[in-house]
Amino acid sequence: MADDDVADVTEGTGRGVKAARERLKDVAKQVEARYQKVADEMRREAGRGAATARERMDEAAAGFRGGYDRVRRDAVEWGEDLNDFVRDRPAQAVLIAAAAGFLLGLLFRSRD
Repeated sequence: MADDDVADVTEGTGRGVKAARERLKDVAKQVEARYQKVADEMRREAGRGAATARERMDEAAAGFRGGYDRVRRDAVEWGEDLNDFVRDRPAQAVLIAAAAGFLLGLLFRSRD
């Protein structure tokens, strides 16, 4: 009888261990599936973030290009206007340049 009891306990323990192993395998598969799902979601979100950042950079670059073009056009226009002024009124242009030079000289002279 004792041998039967030991055999029953051993068989029951073996079934319990086998059931625990199967349960552990199931849990491991579930964890792996969740890990894959989270990893896929993170990849998708990273891709979306990269695409959004790329779009923002393109928009900013387009804005800078537009601003640069506008400033360049304005500078060319201002230069042309200045050339016209100097051609139309050379004496006045020389006097204005001399006055500007004098004022800059006063501002930047050394004070010993």
